[in-house]
This record gives sequence, C-alpha cells and structure tokens, in this order.
Amino acid sequence: MGSESATALEVALDELVEGFLVATRDRHDRDPRQQHDPAWPSSCEQGLPDDYGFVTWRPVRRDEPADFSGLATAFEAEIHPDFSRYFGRYWSDPLPASGLCGRVELLQLWNPADEERLVANQIGHVLQMQRERRPLTLFFACGDNPDQLYSLDNASGQVLREDLPKRKARVVAESLTAFLEGLKAEPGA
Repeated sequence: MGSESATALEVALDELVEGFLVATRDRHDRDPRQQHDPAWPSSCEQGLPDDYGFVTWRPVRRDEPADFSGLATAFEAEIHPDFSRYFGRYWSDPLPASGLCGRVELLQLWNPADEERLVANQIGHVLQMQRERRPLTLFFACGDNPDQLYSLDNASGQVLREDLPKRKARVVAESLTAFLEGLKAEPGA
C-alpha cells in the first residue's frame, strides 16, 4: 500500500475482495479456480493447473495503477478518478456480488491485455452513447440481464444502471463507493 492511505472506494473494494475470498473458501474449502488458458496468463494464478486444467487464483494488488490517459485523449475529457481507482486496484477475474440492485458481476482486469480490451470496449460504449446524445458514462459491472450495465457518470460520479435496448439509465447510487458499500460479495467457482 506504500505511504499513501487507501481512499474510501479502495477500502470498499478491498472489503468486497476479502468477502469474495472468504465466501469462496466457505463454500468450496479452497480459493476460486477457473480453466487455465496459457495464452491469457495472470499474476492472479496460484501455482500450476491441476490434472483437469483448472488453476486456483486470487485477486492481486497492482504495483502500478491503471493508466487511462488514452481514454481521456479519445474522449477529450478527464476520466473520473473513481474509475481509475476502481480498475487500478487489483488484477482479478470478475467478482460476483449482490445488493439492492440484485446480482452484479464487478468487472476487473486479469492482465495488461485485458486492460487494453477494456479501453477498446469503453471507447465503443462511449461512441454509442454519443450517437444517442447521452452523457459520458464508463461501465464497470454487469447485471443479471446481459443488456444491463452499471456505469459511472463521468461528470457527477454517480452510478447508473443502464438498460441498453431501452436507452434508459437511472441513478442507483450517489457514488461508486456507496454502490460498493451496498454490495455483499458472493462466492466464486
């Protein structure tokens, strides 16, 4: 953590990560696991794959924060600092959670190539929002419905639930910190 103290958002994310690990261990008596992909390595992987090709993993704190300057340049706008803090905290697979909004999958970055993919997907999302004359939002989670995204309003920092086919969005939390604090981690596979 260095000499800097964690922000409230980082503390809320840390608590969800710890809750995810505890819930997974309580359910499976082990860390989460997934099919190993040698072409998609991550510092999250713990040891070698088993005889069935599964590898255990756990979220790992990043040494260097995420750099979203390319997004800022593409959008000609500064990126809300909560977005950078959120995606810059861990290398991890998505984290399942639930709250008043139902089940969500908190997107995370598995490796540097995943970070590049996120940037490309965010650019596509924002271009679609611009075509629809909607404000700049940056997604960070998915809902149960594949057409439902949870996004950060880049100007206000509020969390929106975006229903893409309906082209509707509604505020579900005043901040990303408040949104994360309202979630309970669920176990992984």
